[in-house]
Amino acid sequence: MRVVLQLTESISGSGRNVTTDNFFTSYQLSKELTKRNLTLVGTVRGNRKEIPLDMLPAADREVKSSVFGFSADGATMVSYVPSVARRWCCCLHSIGTTLSCQMTAENPK
Repeated sequence: MRVVLQLTESISGSGRNVTTDNFFTSYQLSKELTKRNLTLVGTVRGNRKEIPLDMLPAADREVKSSVFGFSADGATMVSYVPSVARRWCCCLHSIGTTLSCQMTAENPK
């Protein structure tokens, strides 16, 4: 989190969006960037404590199904199951109430 906050100091207050990968994305970072008038979009690692149990992968989840979670402070999280062969994907964003997801193949053969 410290690295992202240091890198975004120069754009603090500009209303821009910060995109991170799953190593940096966290709910706490989202809240901190929101205080600085920045938004966050990024994938989330499955082992993060802040992910609700309902969002985690489950054997009974249908392929191409999505579960959305909304917080009182404006953060949105989506958990998506792209296919049987692919693993589960979870994204977090703090941009507002709309979210669009686009999946690409990991290693096309």
